[in-house]
Amino acid sequence: MTRVWYKDEDVPARHTVPIHKGDVLVMNNEYAQYKAETQIALQDLENNGRVNVVGHVAPTDMMLLETLQPWSDFRMIEALEPGQLLRINENRPSRGLSD
Repeated sequence: MTRVWYKDEDVPARHTVPIHKGDVLVMNNEYAQYKAETQIALQDLENNGRVNVVGHVAPTDMMLLETLQPWSDFRMIEALEPGQLLRINENRPSRGLSD
């Protein structure tokens, strides 16, 4: 959905380093119709300059990547510091990783 929400925004090429499994990616202006799309790398790849590496899945959550299938939706949440508790909004229906 990010490519729909941010289709009119400028997404310049930044941090176009080699891609590693677990990297969080945003397609930049060079990717035309996929500009601003968010992806998670499921394998190591060379970067063709059209992909910005903007973050990385926390090491403790890397096993979740095995559950993602091509074209599956996902939701990212801010990583918690050790000892913090995650508060779940029980009034909001859960749709799993595809929220």
